[in-house]
Order: sequence, then C-alpha cells, then structure tokens
Amino acid sequence: ADGVVQLRAQYGITDGVSESIQSWVDPSGGWAAPTAAQIAQIRAIRIALIVRSMQKEKPVAGVCATTTTAPIPWQGGSAVDLTADPNWKCYRYKVFETIIPLKNVLMGGVA
Repeated sequence: ADGVVQLRAQYGITDGVSESIQSWVDPSGGWAAPTAAQIAQIRAIRIALIVRSMQKEKPVAGVCATTTTAPIPWQGGSAVDLTADPNWKCYRYKVFETIIPLKNVLMGGVA
C-alpha cells in the first residue's frame, strides 16, 4: 500500500503455566522459526503498521522539522529507523497498532 514505511509484529507469549501474556518477543533470533513448544506458548500477535503522508512538507529555512522524532510502534518499543531517507523529517507519520488474540488456542485448550 502507498505510504507504508514499516510493518512490525511481535508474539505475545505465556510462561506455559498461565494463559495470560507474560511478555512480547520479536519474531527473530530464537523466535524466527518457532519450535512446536514455542508455538504452544503464543497467545496473541501484536502488529503495528507505520505509514507516512504522501505530501512532503516544505522545509522552513532549509530545515525539515515536520517530524522531529521517529515513530514508535507500541509503548515500550524502539523507534523506527527512518534514516535511509535523508528527508524523513519532512513527512508526517501515523502508527496503527492492534493485538490479535489467538482465541482458538485459548478456547481449544492448546498448551
């Protein structure tokens, strides 16, 4: 889609004892290809879509300052790296975040 800068996702995992989410993990490193035991721990998926406006704002006195800090996909998350585009500060950004509970796992008693 037009204007999409980045898509981020995380797994909400349980400790295997309770059904509630104990922590959020990135789908990388040890979670890049989850094992069957790890899959059984996943209770939700958190997704953030970072988009930017199509309109580039005009610099003031040659300096872009429409956006001064990079967007953060979710509370406690790390800022999105936008430095590949030297004019990233000339755009407005918006973050759309949602959490998808895996109800079939919770209701099905998969553990």
